[in-house]
Amino acid sequence: MSDLHMRRYDGSYDRGAFYAKMGRFFAEEPYSRQMPYLRNKPEKVWFTVERDGEVIAFSSLDVKAGYVEFTTEYVESRYRRKGLFRALTEARFLYCRDMKLPIRTSTSIGFIRDYYVRRGFEVYRETKNYWFLRRDGQEAADEKGKGAYASRQLGTRRPDGTDQAAPRTDGTGREGPGVEQDPRRAEQGLPV
Repeated sequence: MSDLHMRRYDGSYDRGAFYAKMGRFFAEEPYSRQMPYLRNKPEKVWFTVERDGEVIAFSSLDVKAGYVEFTTEYVESRYRRKGLFRALTEARFLYCRDMKLPIRTSTSIGFIRDYYVRRGFEVYRETKNYWFLRRDGQEAADEKGKGAYASRQLGTRRPDGTDQAAPRTDGTGREGPGVEQDPRRAEQGLPV
C-alpha cells in the first residue's frame, strides 16, 4: 500500500475539491447508515487517506472552547487492519499536540474504546450505545513516547528532531493554503 497519501483539510480549503473527494460519505446511503452523525462545519479539521485519488479512510476533529473533540473516524472495509485508523489518529494527536487542550471522543466500537484507553483516555460516561472518553492535555501521549511515534509515522520529523510541516496543496497538486499532503511516506516505505 505504498501509493497512499494523507491530506489535511483545515481553514480556508476549497470546499468543492473537498466534496469531490468526500461527497459519497455524506450523501450515499450505505455510508449515511454507518455514519448518521457525519457533518461538516467550517471549524472542522479533516484528515484523509487516498489511494489512486480516491479517499479510502478519514478522520476529523473540532477545536471547541476548552477542548478538542475527535469527531469521526472511518476506514473502508477492504483497507481495515492495515494501520490506517492508527495513522489518522496519530495525525490528529500531532495536529493538536501544542494546543495542550483536553481531548474528548466517543465511540460505539469496543476495540476503538480500548485503543483510546491504552492511549491514556478514561471512560467518563456510558450510554446504551456509546462510550464517552476524555484525556487531559497531551502529556499522556508524550510521556509514553507516542508524540515521537506519531511524527515518525507521518514522516514529519526533521533529522534535528524538530517537526517539519508537510507540503500543502488544494487537491489539484498546486501549492496553496488549506490542505496538507505528505507523499514522503510512500517514499520512506511507511504505512499511511
